Amino acid sequence: MRDVLDKAPPTWRRRRTGRPPFDPASRIMALLVKERYGLTYRDAEIYLKENQQTCLECGMTEMPDHNTIWRTMTKLREPYLKQLNHEVNQLIKKRRKA
Repeated sequence: MRDVLDKAPPTWRRRRTGRPPFDPASRIMALLVKERYGLTYRDAEIYLKENQQTCLECGMTEMPDHNTIWRTMTKLREPYLKQLNHEVNQLIKKRRKA
């Protein structure tokens, strides 16, 4: 999944003030997990924390909380999210066939 997200164009600009932001790829992966399993934002946070090893193996560098996942959703445009979701699904299908 990380390969798909690394190839995708950046979705927002980083601010120069405040706390360092979460890794954008980790934020988007968390959102894709939420959507894939039909979880609420809080449930997605719990799922990520309970499956940290799997998340790390998928390339997530940080585990965002439910507020960060929600803010990510508000920043993404629907066509962008649909394209990423399509590419990730294609990647999953290829791995299942192998």
